[in-house]
Amino acid sequence: MYPKTLSDFYQFSLHLIYAVIIGQSFLIASNVFVPIGKLFVFTGFEDGFILFLAYTVTITGWVGWSRSIVKNPHSENSLGNFRFIVDLIIIFLYYYLISLADPSKEAQFHEAFIWVFPAIFLAYIGWDWLKFFEYKSDLSKAVLQRKKRALITVYFFLAFSVQSFIYQYVSVNQQFLNWDGNLIWTEIFIISSFTLCIAYRWLKWQIPVARRRRRRQQKSSNK
Repeated sequence: MYPKTLSDFYQFSLHLIYAVIIGQSFLIASNVFVPIGKLFVFTGFEDGFILFLAYTVTITGWVGWSRSIVKNPHSENSLGNFRFIVDLIIIFLYYYLISLADPSKEAQFHEAFIWVFPAIFLAYIGWDWLKFFEYKSDLSKAVLQRKKRALITVYFFLAFSVQSFIYQYVSVNQQFLNWDGNLIWTEIFIISSFTLCIAYRWLKWQIPVARRRRRRQQKSSNK
């Protein structure tokens, strides 16, 4: 079925781009996971670990975007158009993050932790606030919920920014925390980034208990 409106076209295009990026990433995954014995070497384990993190960020981002866009599709105005542009920027950053997992890339971890993660969350902030102003005329409760979600994004942007400064310092100045002669700072920051990303999605996807109870009450009244 072809998209009938501009909003439908935006959604169709973005879903298609997400699918293409995931498909292209399999070429990188083959370099990381094939042969599987690479994962039993420290550098191979490190490459696999950051690719798993990149997949987690990308796929949860795709799911989160899908959940949000169903409720609040792009409006056919300047704010909706700008939000579509920000969508494209976010998808590019996902692609770039996955590309950094390629073992042939030099300084792959440095770029990911120093600027890619903060850049992704900075783009999230732009997307959230564009949506907030795009649907500002909605019911007051919905507006407050969007504002709260946008503030959550700001807090996690600050957390990733602090993590970037810490990583930049310890990766250059600290030589302790070794495992079999290899520094494990990268693994620590992969775990930290994974934890922050999961916590961010959990907070954004959390359904208020009051709304859940109201739905149950409506269901019981309709019986």
